[in-house]
Amino acid sequence: MKKKIIAIIVCVCLFIGTGLTTAFAKYGKLVEISVPSGTGYRTHKTLCGTKTTYNDNWFLYVEKKTMWTYPYAKLVDADGNDKGTEVTIKNNDVTYSGISFRTEKNKNYYVAVKPRGAQFGTDKITAKVDPG
Repeated sequence: MKKKIIAIIVCVCLFIGTGLTTAFAKYGKLVEISVPSGTGYRTHKTLCGTKTTYNDNWFLYVEKKTMWTYPYAKLVDADGNDKGTEVTIKNNDVTYSGISFRTEKNKNYYVAVKPRGAQFGTDKITAKVDPG
């Protein structure tokens, strides 16, 4: 019985902690980007944010996407170097979280997006990023 209560308390604390981290995130501006099919990762300089903490997570809030496939996104620096793990964008009105690495506070970071192979034409994603 004690193990169940402890497990429930741990789950509640994790749930609240994740919610607070997301609620206090410092997002950049909400922008719409084009994602053409048949391309690799493309860095979108308008989809950017300034790192304000020493947090090891980065967040991408996707308001909407027009494609039915699930594109990939990752955090990069101005030179296109990987600065965060890849996330798969599956749904609208969702915040995705990845792990950032080798990032510095007070620097700008961007999002690079890659379409799935099954995507045809050019689709759009409306999103904003918080590098952490």
